[in-house]
This record gives sequence, structure tokens and C-alpha cells, in this order.
Amino acid sequence: MTQEVSTSPEATFALLTDWTRHGDVVPLTRVRLTDSGFVARTALGPLGFDDVMDVESWDPPRSFRIVKRGRLVQGWADVEVAPHGTGAVVTWTEAVHVWGVP
Repeated sequence: MTQEVSTSPEATFALLTDWTRHGDVVPLTRVRLTDSGFVARTALGPLGFDDVMDVESWDPPRSFRIVKRGRLVQGWADVEVAPHGTGAVVTWTEAVHVWGVP
């Protein structure tokens, strides 16, 4: 997915990598930071799962790579941010596998 935005590459990168705010847009999810990345816990009462993500590459404000290492959700996301006019363009490439789903 590619999206043009009106914010600078630096501001865009900062917004994309504010990991704890990701829970603000994913229902029933809270995010906590870890030494290597973060964990998104999605739950309703006692039922839930952890989406464990490690940040494997980091090149602010240009790019980062996240690897999902949970038992239920695995995969990766590569994100690139580039200048575009007075704003930026974000390219997000992702591959995700959910256990039990073909």
C-alpha cells in the first residue's frame, strides 16, 4: 500500500513508530513496549491473544521493519517513508499468517 500524506517525512515516521498509539485504532487492543519491540494484546475479558512484534531494522526517518513472532500471528511489515512535495509518501508492505487460517 502506498499513501501520500501532508506531514513531513520526520513527523510521519514519528507518528508511524509511536507504537503505544497503535492500540488507539485497533479495537480491544492495548500495546506495551518490550526491549526488542512491542506486544499488542487483543482481548475481551479473559479471552485474547498477544501479537508479539520485534523491530528488526530501523533507519529514521526513512524505514523500519517489524517481524511478528506470536504463536497466533506471524509475518513481517516493511515501511518506507520518502519526501513528496511538501509532505511524504508512505509505502507499507506486509505479509501476515494467522494460525489456522489458510
